[in-house]
Amino acid sequence: MPEMPKYLQLAQDLRASIETGRYAVGQMIPTESELCGHYGVSRITVRSAIQELSAQGLVSKRPGVGTHVVRKNMQQRFVHTSDSVESVLQFTEETRFELVKHAIVDEIDPSLARVGSPAGQKRLWIHGVRWGAELALCVTDLYMSVLHHAIIEALPNHRGSIILLVQRLFGVELKEIEQVIEAVALTKRQANVLQARVGSPALLTRRWHRDPAGNTLIASISVYPSDRYSYSVLLRQSPATPTA
Repeated sequence: MPEMPKYLQLAQDLRASIETGRYAVGQMIPTESELCGHYGVSRITVRSAIQELSAQGLVSKRPGVGTHVVRKNMQQRFVHTSDSVESVLQFTEETRFELVKHAIVDEIDPSLARVGSPAGQKRLWIHGVRWGAELALCVTDLYMSVLHHAIIEALPNHRGSIILLVQRLFGVELKEIEQVIEAVALTKRQANVLQARVGSPALLTRRWHRDPAGNTLIASISVYPSDRYSYSVLLRQSPATPTA
């Protein structure tokens, strides 16, 4: 994976200083000259980094005054409230999938294996990044039947749910979604892609999309920086059963 551009490295470091309170809300960050000297980079690099922070809603720059912190955390954060299959699928409607790579593999990720899953069965593996309006929300690995390989042509910059795309293209039916969520820390590779700090908190989700016969249509793993995604479950009490 190519090294992160210098301006993104600088933006990431400045964002960390803002999030930890080194540069508090309302406080001015160092001038362009000071940042150039401290980090050993050009003014173009510094200006690009400031533009990145401004796009994330963290700072505001005023000509002749300087750049001050306006927010501690990035504005963009997706809150996912779930009480049905439809609500899980609806979450992706405002996002875009960037296809990074794909291949035919012999096995799926071991953490996605289920008792009774056929061993040694080839799968279509898809790796990509899901984007919000401006920020990368998560990195995702998906596994599905090799019979659905034609989906690759429709995936670049696809907006919305991939399982719904599978249904539309191949005539399969989604019956249920099983989901497991756990807390993890971002690896170096994930942090580079997501422009986040290595080791910062993240949410890892595993999902199994199944048809009415219980066959897995898509198994996936996604990793979200915790400051860009939260998950809420809405639970309802079933009606009480009348007693005689």
